[in-house]
Amino acid sequence: MNAQLLTLIAVAALADRADSPEALVGVAREVSTLCEAGDFDAARARLDAHDDALASMEPLSWRERLRRGPVASFEERALPADARGVMEMQAGELEVAVDALEAARAQAGPGKLREDATYDLGVLFLEEGERFRALIPEISGSPAGPSPAPADAEDAPDPLEEARKRYLKAREWFAERLLLDWRDEDTRANAELVQRRLRELDEIEREREEQEQEQQQEQRDGDDPQESEEEGEETSEDEQQQGEDSPENAEGEREPEEPEGEEQEPEEEEQAEEEEEAEQEEVHLTQEEMQRLLEALREIEEEGEKVQEALRRIGRQNVDRDW
Repeated sequence: MNAQLLTLIAVAALADRADSPEALVGVAREVSTLCEAGDFDAARARLDAHDDALASMEPLSWRERLRRGPVASFEERALPADARGVMEMQAGELEVAVDALEAARAQAGPGKLREDATYDLGVLFLEEGERFRALIPEISGSPAGPSPAPADAEDAPDPLEEARKRYLKAREWFAERLLLDWRDEDTRANAELVQRRLRELDEIEREREEQEQEQQQEQRDGDDPQESEEEGEETSEDEQQQGEDSPENAEGEREPEEPEGEEQEPEEEEQAEEEEEAEQEEVHLTQEEMQRLLEALREIEEEGEKVQEALRRIGRQNVDRDW
């Protein structure tokens, strides 16, 4: 009788240990209740106290292990980490939430809790992506310029790039969740939403590049006419200076400039050209042509002598007749 009583007391003591299934499930339920009430500090304090209790436990002897009741499963051991991840995600402590959910996913082994932790990781990054998406100027309707910041502050990150990072991470976790169970409708719907968001960001980025190219082209087009106008002004100034320097008569006509060297009259120029042509022709005369030319000249001379002889005769007759 006494032995049975001692056994029951030992079993009850073991059930009160922090690593017992009852204690693990109880902690997860308490934290869930506190999160629903919005008391995240109390939920965080309860989880910290349970972690301290686990760390302070002494190892069990072989007799205690034999007397111990059902051992906690992998999912039950991962319950506190999953509860902390969900609590920190609701409290806005995203980095702590990611670490806790990843730990719960690794500790849970195959099963429902592993699927839930993987899905919660996808939802966490999806919500973060939505938060940065709302800051994109093309979506929020705010000016595209950066908001005023202190001089020593770092450049604010581009919300489009930050949103893309979160969406890509969410897509990875949703894909991992679908590998565990592709029939989950919530996971499939969120994965499709992430794909639409990524395509939207790509479209916004493409429009930005086109606008930037158009602005650069307009700037180049605006610079070219200005340069040509400046060149035209310089050309007109040069022409004006040249016009002022050149001598003009009273009627506005330019006075003829005197050519260098001696001037030649038009008749003299024509005569010189004829002589040059004659010389060129003489150079090309054959011997027969030269002989005919000499005979023609001789005949002309004989005719001339006859004319002069006739004139002399007439003159003598006039002198002899003196009436």
